[in-house]
Amino acid sequence: MGKDLETGSDDTSPGRAEGPSDDKHEEDARPLHQPSKRQGYIEWIQDHFNWTWFTCTQSTGGVAIVLSECPKRFHGLDAIGTFVFILNIVIFLSFNALLITRWVTKPSTIRKCFTTPPECLLYGAWWLSLATIMMCTQRYGGPHCGPWLDVAMRVCFWFYAACSFLSTTAQFIVIGHYTANFRLGSNSGVLLTVLHAMLTGTVASVVASTQPPHQRVPILIAGIGFQGYGWILSMLYMGHIMGWILENGWPPLNARPGLFMLVGTSGYTITVLLGSARSIPIGYGYFATHPSAPEVLTIVADWSSVFLWIFTFWAFCVALFISLADMFVRRPHPPGLPLTTNMMYNNIWWASIFGNVGFTIGTIYLGQDFESSLAYLLGINDTSSFLRTSNTKTPAPIAPVYATKTKLESAISELRTLLGEDAVSTDDDVLHDHGYSEWSSINIETLPVAVAYPKSTADVQEIAKCCTKHKIPVVPYSGGSSLEANFSAPFGGVSVDFAYMDKIVALRPDDMDVTVQPAVGWMTLNEQIKSSGLFFPVDPGPSAMIGGMVGTGCSGTNAVRYGTMRDWVVNLTVVLADGTVIKTRRRPRKTAAGYNLTSLFVGSEGTLGLVTEITLKLAVIPQKTAVALATFPSIRDAASTSAAIMRAGIPIAAMEIMDEVQMNVVNRAGSTKKKWAETPTLMFKFSGTPASVAEHVDQVKKLSKANNSPSFEFTADEAEQAALWSARKESLWSMLALRKAGEEVWSTDVAVPMSRLADIVEVSKKEMDKLGLFASILGHIGDGNFHESIMYDAKDPEQRKRVEECVYRMVDRALEMEGTCTGEHGIGIGKKGSLVKELGVDTIDVMRKLKASLDPLWIMNPGKIFDAPGET
Repeated sequence: MGKDLETGSDDTSPGRAEGPSDDKHEEDARPLHQPSKRQGYIEWIQDHFNWTWFTCTQSTGGVAIVLSECPKRFHGLDAIGTFVFILNIVIFLSFNALLITRWVTKPSTIRKCFTTPPECLLYGAWWLSLATIMMCTQRYGGPHCGPWLDVAMRVCFWFYAACSFLSTTAQFIVIGHYTANFRLGSNSGVLLTVLHAMLTGTVASVVASTQPPHQRVPILIAGIGFQGYGWILSMLYMGHIMGWILENGWPPLNARPGLFMLVGTSGYTITVLLGSARSIPIGYGYFATHPSAPEVLTIVADWSSVFLWIFTFWAFCVALFISLADMFVRRPHPPGLPLTTNMMYNNIWWASIFGNVGFTIGTIYLGQDFESSLAYLLGINDTSSFLRTSNTKTPAPIAPVYATKTKLESAISELRTLLGEDAVSTDDDVLHDHGYSEWSSINIETLPVAVAYPKSTADVQEIAKCCTKHKIPVVPYSGGSSLEANFSAPFGGVSVDFAYMDKIVALRPDDMDVTVQPAVGWMTLNEQIKSSGLFFPVDPGPSAMIGGMVGTGCSGTNAVRYGTMRDWVVNLTVVLADGTVIKTRRRPRKTAAGYNLTSLFVGSEGTLGLVTEITLKLAVIPQKTAVALATFPSIRDAASTSAAIMRAGIPIAAMEIMDEVQMNVVNRAGSTKKKWAETPTLMFKFSGTPASVAEHVDQVKKLSKANNSPSFEFTADEAEQAALWSARKESLWSMLALRKAGEEVWSTDVAVPMSRLADIVEVSKKEMDKLGLFASILGHIGDGNFHESIMYDAKDPEQRKRVEECVYRMVDRALEMEGTCTGEHGIGIGKKGSLVKELGVDTIDVMRKLKASLDPLWIMNPGKIFDAPGET
């Protein structure tokens, strides 16, 4: 081997015994240069067709692959990579033309493709170049060609894999048949055979990443098989190198190609391990019944790749040292072939170029897989947190970098492949519905770029993994009835609509709990489980669904007795940004095990993860329910009455306040038989045994009279009760129905301590009336929570400004009274500034760090609750 790689001749060619090499070149050896002789075209081809072409083809293809895998911090990287890829294709086509010309003009070279340089090297180079073309086509063509390219790539891969196996096997057999066993590794064809097998495995991992789950497994198995085959050949090659060292001593100058080959094969193995782990079809076949298997395989792939990379880096350093040492060793060149004009002879850097590309790609893959862990360890928002003192300020967090348009298109195509063509929509009307709400106080112009419709937790995992891979924002969507732009998409991205995840997973009457998917409506849930004698007591707007209720931590009219959403969630199944699935706890009613992650995710508005299953507590349906109304001369009297009832300890089921404007809306809606007095009103709900209900009604009536109530009406008719309470529940929608063209409704809420309730309600009502607009106060006054709803002309900027100032003065007033800027609507976009006033910068900073630890790329509903880094 000392001669075959350094000079291009092969002292182990078929039919040739081992021994001292003679001085005569074989018939395919290059003729001596004769500058004075005019050469024809064919002669020129024969004389100049050498490793220069292979080096150019491999280097451009390798660079194009590396550019496709690099983090896209520089937005021109894709364009540069595409240009290099096109250049690679041009060189490859030229390479093909020259190779065919050589075969046609000199047929004797065809039979030497398996054994004799340069034919075997050129033949192997053709296969390696074709592999890089396939990988680049997948990387650069996917975003532009759509799903049909995935089908074409799948067909091409299997054809390529079959031909690759036949070719490498034939080449190995021929070499083994004509070459002494202990010299097997010295044949130049072995080097290309090994790289050929290894690269076929790499192509498999690239192609499999965009294939449907049922197509991935066989492709991945084939890729891993080719890797094993390549390693067998590689070890034979390295065995020869070790023998050379023992026989000839150090340094083994002719071992450089073998060492660089080992670097390349190891790099491709890392790529296959990590690429295969990323492409595991979660939720399909074996992985559907063994949900922990993908995580185990990913861990094995990650750490195997780490140890393999360390070994590879050592081999690279050894090969580099030998190459540098060789620079100081002067040896005669083959006659007439100066080093400066012919890369084939005396220049072995061709052996390192492609190997280093493999090592580079493997390093990038490994870096990508450990990116999140590294960000977690260093702190993506505060890398000096370990050195920070109480007097130092948190440095400005790094602004997230989201996907370019090309990456978005690629991700949408990938999601359609993963979920099905109909599971992803880019229809303009659908996008508008998922980014704009007619009852939200705030709307923005930016819309999501796609809407995905998962049907299972596994689907949500695929969405999260895809969006993390491409750095695309993810915005959860269930009922779409939130009021603070909670589901808007300020950074575009993918809206995840849980419409098809609307099933009751398990009802357990004996345990008084139920597990549901996020798109189950609370009213639908109660209707379906009422035969069990149980119900779910949290009751926000009629269209609210459990997923959104968890996201905002909402409550409802029953909160005064039953509490808020946080009180009724037992556990959650959550898909994190990187696709990890967690369950926050088990099902007992109480636990002291670890952090209360359930409460952390309730109210997080999808900024920490996507909730896919919710286990809820249930309550017993009361024996009797009754509704009563008490009118008052002023809104302060009504508020004072509610505070007195709570201090008296009367277990009221619900207590709602509605001013005269809202009572007018109820009458105009016409949903009840009776017309009610249009004055400030308290609406009560009583529940319990018949005796307790009667007792509580009497107690509330007396307290109302003591606070100047002129009338107290009690309705026992169940139909009338349902209609009246429904009128209260649908009050916002009733108000929206009264809008004229161009008018909008601003609805917001605050909550204050009970002792300050009457004060804030009275002042806010007076200030709101001064606007001279159609506006009302209503709310769950039993727990200190009330709402303002103001109708205004959206086309009048001055009018909107006055409304906005009125609303935020009410919010500031609540904060001054040690209240909160929102009792149940959540923060969304509309109240981020108020949250800073309420909690302070340091508390918000803790929230930021929590988010950064779970979502280092800041893709989960960014821009909600607090600003995304770099957001203005």
